[in-house]
Amino acid sequence: MALERKWTNDWTKVKPIENAPELLQKELPNATPGTIMISFMTDPYQPAETQFGITHQCLEVIIDFFKTYPEKQNKWKIMILTKNCNVIKDLFLFQELKQNIEVGFTITSPFVQESDVTSPVDKRYGTLLALKKAGISTFISVEPMFSYTYPVTIYFDTCHFVDKYYLGKLNHFKEPKIDYVQDVFDFLRFANPNRSTVIIKPELKKRLDQLDVYNILSLEYQYMILKEEGKTHE
Repeated sequence: MALERKWTNDWTKVKPIENAPELLQKELPNATPGTIMISFMTDPYQPAETQFGITHQCLEVIIDFFKTYPEKQNKWKIMILTKNCNVIKDLFLFQELKQNIEVGFTITSPFVQESDVTSPVDKRYGTLLALKKAGISTFISVEPMFSYTYPVTIYFDTCHFVDKYYLGKLNHFKEPKIDYVQDVFDFLRFANPNRSTVIIKPELKKRLDQLDVYNILSLEYQYMILKEEGKTHE
């Protein structure tokens, strides 16, 4: 939203849109209510944000908009997705947006850090816990998935302080192998009995539909519930 980049592996090469807060302030009053995503094309809390503060300013614009038009506040949702723990610096702004906002991290592996400009995974976990304790809705985006993603490990590491999980894959990655699908199946199998919210993104859902994963999951899920109630036998 506030920073744009060309498709590259170097996340530090960005072109700041320094007038983004002014553009947002101008467009919000006439915009159709929906979800404001900050940001799914680049990281809104990468090191450049420390210098420019564009994401911070955009959040202030949104808060002012809700104060001016309180009747519109419950029609909007704000999603923040990052890989950097600098996000915690805006906690006081998130608390003003508490009824509208959810804040999350991309986690592509519990063991591998994507680059030296992203926060270590254990620090991201700690920040999610801090956000949750502060009353902010939290989520994790598990995308893209690799052979070292281990989504089930991510789930068990975080399910006590994460409200929602997004599972998906990106267009420029090849069709997943069966092991990839097995990982997703295992994730859903463990998440369902705990009533965790899991959002399957369209591309991945299409792949799972082809393999009839949902029917398999439904049968196993029913078995697990009955087993908990003592109505089945080993």
